[in-house]
Amino acid sequence: MSDLDPLGGLPQTGEPAAAEDRSAEVRSAETHRGPPAPTTVALLALLGVMFLAEVWLGGGLDPHPVALFRLGSLSAAAVRDGDWWRLGSYAFLHGGPLHLLFNAYALWILMRPIESLFGPAVALGLFAATAIAGGGASIAAATLRHNDWQQAVGASGGIFGLFGAHVALYWRLRHRLAPEARRAAARTLIFNLLINLALAVGAQAANFPLDNAAHAGGFLSGILLGLLAPSLVLPPRPWSRPAFVLLIGASFALAGMEGAAIARAVNPHPRTLRGQAVQARVPWDLVPGPDGHARSAEGVDVVLRRLEGGIEGGHDVPLGGRTWSKLATNDPEGNPTVVLTAPDGAAHLVVQAWCYDPDCTDAKRDALAEEVAARAQRAR
Repeated sequence: MSDLDPLGGLPQTGEPAAAEDRSAEVRSAETHRGPPAPTTVALLALLGVMFLAEVWLGGGLDPHPVALFRLGSLSAAAVRDGDWWRLGSYAFLHGGPLHLLFNAYALWILMRPIESLFGPAVALGLFAATAIAGGGASIAAATLRHNDWQQAVGASGGIFGLFGAHVALYWRLRHRLAPEARRAAARTLIFNLLINLALAVGAQAANFPLDNAAHAGGFLSGILLGLLAPSLVLPPRPWSRPAFVLLIGASFALAGMEGAAIARAVNPHPRTLRGQAVQARVPWDLVPGPDGHARSAEGVDVVLRRLEGGIEGGHDVPLGGRTWSKLATNDPEGNPTVVLTAPDGAAHLVVQAWCYDPDCTDAKRDALAEEVAARAQRAR
């Protein structure tokens, strides 16, 4: 996309119905296309601040998964467990300096013309609404793929939303453009769309972790909202006022999500892991899934159950007022696993843990398994 104009950097020189109307529109566009872009600059500053927080928590320029999760990365399992703010807070986080720089550049290119032609408030609302829509699409896709614990970060859902708004703006202005300008603008938009489609297909083929669902959700919602949003260079429509209210509401919603994410990062709360007839209070980064299964951002899978029978062998470990039998073994797939069991009436409480991440250690796995066991109790 051009960094000067949403219509390929070309002047808006079409022939409206009346010459004086055309002149007024051009003067309005020129008035609102000055250098100041407060919303764009504010968003870029926030992206930079959040990346510094990632570096501080993660101890390096490549943020640790635990730092990203703590600051509000997107996760289907976490959203279902009550972390609603992740639907928007993920958009302010990035997986490294290159990820941040690429998205910051794209935001700078795409948002300034949107801000100049829609106004700062509407531009912010477009970014906010499409970022949230992208988060929702990402959650839906992860759920369909049974990939509930995958983390997603990045502003690209909202950035693709801005691209969709560019497409919508072209459609709304197409009759006000001269034929040559209209064709040039269409070529620019189609070229950018094809480039992004090629990147999406290539990433999918290479198994690169690109969140195409968030991109698609942001892009499609950007087209829809861009068609409805009130513009500084177009006459108002009956739906302009409701669309404006919706976009302002989206801005407040995104701000609330980011505020909640920061508050929870400062003061993380424990979660409750529930298995069949058993439950346990667990650390904030151990995210529950179905059937007593949970996954930690530090690379550990845990399963909590209450079963008939225990395990043979192992050694006794006192945890949480019970004596647990602890055994290091392998699961059916050959993964090193630790299993803890403790009598509970006619049945046994069972905690099983293994590493799913190569950086996970046996010591980390065992410590988390013992922490869950110490807090396990029969569900009431």
